[in-house]
Amino acid sequence: MIFEEKHSRQNYCTTLHYEDMHSIPHCQTSMEILFVLSGTVQALRQNQKFTVSAGQCIWVMPYEVHAYTTLTPNNVTVFIFSPDMMPDFEQTVHSQALTCPVLSFSSEMELTLSEYNYDLFSKKSVLYFLASSVLKGGLSQRKTETDMEPMVQMILFIQEHYREPVTLHDLAKHMGYSYNYTSHLFRQYFPEGFCQILNQHRLDEAVHLLTSHETNMTRVAQECGFSTIRSFNMAFQKRYHMPPTTYYRLSLRKIESI
Repeated sequence: MIFEEKHSRQNYCTTLHYEDMHSIPHCQTSMEILFVLSGTVQALRQNQKFTVSAGQCIWVMPYEVHAYTTLTPNNVTVFIFSPDMMPDFEQTVHSQALTCPVLSFSSEMELTLSEYNYDLFSKKSVLYFLASSVLKGGLSQRKTETDMEPMVQMILFIQEHYREPVTLHDLAKHMGYSYNYTSHLFRQYFPEGFCQILNQHRLDEAVHLLTSHETNMTRVAQECGFSTIRSFNMAFQKRYHMPPTTYYRLSLRKIESI
């Protein structure tokens, strides 16, 4: 996944397309709507699981930690946009969560939000239509100050520092908690553990570099935060079941075949 800049621009929006959607746990200051065009995706939002099928979309609010995995082969469109595109909606749902974030959409709506449509007003009209529909599902109080705020702080810390040699001790110091309490809390939110989530972010960046034609594996490892090329190769092999050089060659062939 592409992580946005820390401070989004006014009326900022972007459209991304994926096959067999998979993303690591992350959050952002922007709003996000994932449209499933075919197949099925499982969305994890603030530790809640939702199944999103073809013809459905899921709305993710700012600072909601979320991730996606493929249930059946799929094609999806992700529309990411600044909350100031619809400030009254943001004010309505402030400090609250969408009870039923999954809703139906038409193909015309997805096309309107396409990167090829430069009419901002037509895009806003679709967003407000979807907002009206999703609000009918109700709102619930968001647990920002008790349960969910530490979760957001943890994932933001990793997103901002995964290129550095950070440890769970650094996270504990950042949050002002003891090491043992931080470790216990992190496992509650992310059972995979700190090192696994940290490496997921590093490997996600590695895949981005490899598919951008970076061929120097030592440079890739360094830019992604791995201390040695050996640790990078081992982590990559474990997750993708192939060395990064093979992944690079396969991605290159895929591009050449298009």
